[in-house]
Amino acid sequence: MNKFFIFGLISICSFAFISCSEDEEILEPSGVADNKFAVPSDATGPEAELRRDFFAQTGVYMMFDDLLSREYKGLDKDGNEIWAEERIDFAYDLTDYGLNPPKFVMLESQEEKERAASLIKTYVLPHIEGGALTPFSFLAVKSLERYRTSYPYEYEDAYTVSCWRCLAIATGEWAEAEGEERDAITATILKDLLSSKFSYTSEAAKPFTEISYEYSGMYLDEIYDDWDDNKDISRVYELGFLSHRSGYYGDWLPYTSDDFNAYFDLVLSMDESEVMEKYGEYAMIVTKYNLIKDALESLGYKF
Repeated sequence: MNKFFIFGLISICSFAFISCSEDEEILEPSGVADNKFAVPSDATGPEAELRRDFFAQTGVYMMFDDLLSREYKGLDKDGNEIWAEERIDFAYDLTDYGLNPPKFVMLESQEEKERAASLIKTYVLPHIEGGALTPFSFLAVKSLERYRTSYPYEYEDAYTVSCWRCLAIATGEWAEAEGEERDAITATILKDLLSSKFSYTSEAAKPFTEISYEYSGMYLDEIYDDWDDNKDISRVYELGFLSHRSGYYGDWLPYTSDDFNAYFDLVLSMDESEVMEKYGEYAMIVTKYNLIKDALESLGYKF
């Protein structure tokens, strides 16, 4: 055997033995040992206590600022202070890196922060607690704008924006709303949250898309020879679609992406009894409804 190989092997084993000796300190992963989302142990005051209580009750970190750390580095050549800042990186998610991060207006008063935490605990967490949909942390802000990924490419008002470690929620308008208006905002927030985890391209949506694809985008006169003489919507329902499109060349069925979005909205807006009352006689609609509903429940969503 090559003597250099033997020497190298002995060196590796010796290093491993030294590293595992009883006198050597066991290192913790940096993500756990230096968790910048947690409230610093020496932090005091109402906001610090609110954040600690929120985590104790929910297991999720609560943030009111996207600034995670700020470290003084000294002075530059002109005598100006130099600071190194780390912020929650909302330009980054698991599938994309954008050049236009969201814009936030932060909450200011302690009352606003307490109301924001209460809204999230009351209206959001009961639907997602304990499952894959639960975020690592929340960032409660007054308002936010996110950059559109389709034309027109510009900033627009939004209720949520998410990244790998955080879900930001705009709570200013939500906190002022009442009754049906508050319910509508809550529904939008929950839909945004789910959309960031579940789309027609998701693996969990495959059973649905495989069924939908059979008639996706087809003209109805290609399926029914007498369609132009009998445009009964029940014939669309029998194919498992909730609507059809009309244009210069005739009527056609939605493409799979639009069909998925229609069922996604249906599942979130109507319970099973309402769906059965309206569409119960159409077996394919009931099947596709249940496929989306089951997929959401498998992700941990609670209706």
